[in-house]
Amino acid sequence: GITLPYDTLDQVRNRLEEVSPNLVRYDDIEGANYFQQANELSKLVNQQLLADPLVPPQLTIKDFYMTDSISRASQTMAKCVKAVTEGAQAVEEPSVC
Repeated sequence: GITLPYDTLDQVRNRLEEVSPNLVRYDDIEGANYFQQANELSKLVNQQLLADPLVPPQLTIKDFYMTDSISRASQTMAKCVKAVTEGAQAVEEPSVC
């Protein structure tokens, strides 16, 4: 790694203020509205909108809730997915879902 050129906490805070003044403006709430910038940028790009609506992958993946390792390792999650896909009668203890 590289040693940063700061020796004190005040030096770090001063640098943070230079880079991002909003970090030291206490009790000052800034709006996070980027619609104006997005609108200006959209005028610069000559691109048509998509004709078809966007489809989130959660709607097209059959077992979306089993795509992460924690859910796949969970017996309870496996029972819940089985109950949803095959019906509650397919699970011995449907009440845990």
